[in-house]
Amino acid sequence: VSILNYGDHGRRVCLALWDCSVSFYHVVLPDGGDVAVIPPKGLCPPGFCWQLRRATNGTRAASLAFGSLVARTLIEVGFKFIEVAAMTFHGVVIKVDLMVHGDDFFGFGDYGALMRLDEVMKNHFRINLFGVIGPGCEATTLRFLKRHINFTAQNFTWENDG
Repeated sequence: VSILNYGDHGRRVCLALWDCSVSFYHVVLPDGGDVAVIPPKGLCPPGFCWQLRRATNGTRAASLAFGSLVARTLIEVGFKFIEVAAMTFHGVVIKVDLMVHGDDFFGFGDYGALMRLDEVMKNHFRINLFGVIGPGCEATTLRFLKRHINFTAQNFTWENDG
């Protein structure tokens, strides 16, 4: 949070939080990533299972496939992958830094850049902008990864959930 209080080369930044709805439905499983499920009783004979073609929530294959899709998409729209920080990207075209954690996207940059990124992401994912905090924003708190991130006066602070 302290780096956010100094901004980006002296420029004050805002923080935005997105959540990708049904993230696992965005991807088709790669070859060899098959998932078999036991269907509800009565839908097929005992001992049979269904093979899924799409990813399903809670599987390693789904997480890896969605992460790969996110990385490919962000790189296609002008982001660079930060190799020393997993699922972290720097926007070259849209000046936003972005961290992805599962289906949550957390970005910081100026308000206009965040809104441009919001439009780009809505063209590629089923995604919802939960809020933006920072200088000039109406909201003052975001909840992310069991933390409350607050903006008061000119500073960002964070605290644990309860």
